[in-house]
Amino acid sequence: VEDKEKQSLFLRLGKTRDFLTGGLQSVISRGGEVDAGMLDDI
Repeated sequence: VEDKEKQSLFLRLGKTRDFLTGGLQSVISRGGEVDAGMLDDI
């Protein structure tokens, strides 16, 4: 695997992790309501 491919993969994983973490926090802060719009951002 080339370094550039590795780098973009790690960036995507990082963004996904940040998204999931933020999504969980917003769900918890709203009392457990899931916003379907959040899923569209994946």
